[in-house]
Amino acid sequence: PGLQGGLSALMNSSSPGIALIGGAGTGKTQLIASLAGYWVQKNIYEPGEVLAITFTNTGVSMLSDRILQTTEEKGAGIEVTGIEGFCLTLLSRIYKVTPRIFDKKDRSHFITLIFPFLSHEQRQRLTAYISNPGKGEKRDEDQDFPHLRDTYFHSLYNIGVCDRDVLPLQTTQLITNHPGILLSIQQKYKCIFIDDLHYMNNNHYSLLSQVILHTLFLETETKNNQKVVISLDPFQETMTSASGHSSRTFVSRFINQH
Repeated sequence: PGLQGGLSALMNSSSPGIALIGGAGTGKTQLIASLAGYWVQKNIYEPGEVLAITFTNTGVSMLSDRILQTTEEKGAGIEVTGIEGFCLTLLSRIYKVTPRIFDKKDRSHFITLIFPFLSHEQRQRLTAYISNPGKGEKRDEDQDFPHLRDTYFHSLYNIGVCDRDVLPLQTTQLITNHPGILLSIQQKYKCIFIDDLHYMNNNHYSLLSQVILHTLFLETETKNNQKVVISLDPFQETMTSASGHSSRTFVSRFINQH
């Protein structure tokens, strides 16, 4: 039933990109686990070459359990992470340690740390930005916005913390400024699964477009045996509403490249 009927064909597919699209209960997560298990057990990929990303803590736990059930001990080396954990892994390559994440309650303290180094106008503008940093994509018309954003991110680097609301944006900036990180992702991971893509937002889109669409598909050849598998529920409210624009755009680009 559901998507499982096509499992055999997918296991032997030569396509570098596979999209699993179906409603709730059609077996998307189980299919990902089955594919991961088959490819690892057949030595098509080593466990350390496989990365599985999802968007919720519940999703991470469910995907981890199902992969382990499918692969047994050999699957223990497969990296299963949430999008936040993936960001922290990349950021830690620059921080040299895993940075601490803060939320709104930490921002007032952060402001007191950096205010002595700012002019009155900078303080006003940065305070306004920090009050809602996740809305940065709507400020493209502000010529000073990129500088303001970069000032904020640089300040975060200096005190070893990350802002959860803009964690994907902060990570995107990092890998843009450090091309070697993209190369390391490309070299390490030969197979990437992204489960529950319907939870993607604008910030996630920037990051995953850079990592998945650009790095793996535009700069590599299929002879490297790299593969990306995505799954999503097209009937989720996040996909059908205006806020689902990022997910729909990503999926459209993903499919059109294959």
